[in-house]
Amino acid sequence: MDVAKVNSLFAQARYEQRQDPAYDVRPAQEALRALVADEPESDDKAWALRLADKLAEPLPAPREMSTQYYEAVAIAGELAGADAPVAEQVAALDKACERIWAIADRAPSDEAADIRALTQPLAAYRDELQPPRFP
Repeated sequence: MDVAKVNSLFAQARYEQRQDPAYDVRPAQEALRALVADEPESDDKAWALRLADKLAEPLPAPREMSTQYYEAVAIAGELAGADAPVAEQVAALDKACERIWAIADRAPSDEAADIRALTQPLAAYRDELQPPRFP
């Protein structure tokens, strides 16, 4: 069974549902079922069929995020100019990460991890700016 194809079909259908609430899921359900129709009975096949059925369920309401989350998103978007010296860019990224972690510390517990995750792309960018550190 092509698990990646099953995931892709399901994810695309969910994306279409989010973009267009009137999206008809039946073709996607049929495609998922057809993809596994010739597969022998297995946990993977049962999982794929459950995903097809799940498409008929309404999408959960979008999660309401706190003001702290949006504050952290704004900080994550404040990068030093690309023409700034590397040291200045790195310092700005470090400061942004510190500010975001501080926000996460005072955010609702169910959002803290999501807020901290906003620092991951900043840290990756910082690492790209700096020369590699070898022992």
